[in-house]
Amino acid sequence: MGHYETRSWTSWHHHMSLVALAHLYVVQTRRDLGRKVPGLTLDMALRLLRAALPRPQLSLEEAGELVDYHRARNQRATDSHRKTWLARHPNVVRKK
Repeated sequence: MGHYETRSWTSWHHHMSLVALAHLYVVQTRRDLGRKVPGLTLDMALRLLRAALPRPQLSLEEAGELVDYHRARNQRATDSHRKTWLARHPNVVRKK
């Protein structure tokens, strides 16, 4: 909720509604799946909602592809950030 910059009450309300909906999605999904959802974060849920809400008819297959796309994208970003950080800190011992 702290990552927003708005100029009007309507924009703030829209952002807070999306964040609340994303948080609810994450909490219920983790509860239903017994916390076996690797990589599902509040930020990812918000991105998924932003990608899915404009589509009035989203099939289960399309929803799965959307989730897979965002998980793969997040993993690539994590790997890239880790590689860059390790390059800047050569004295750090890597975990295996």
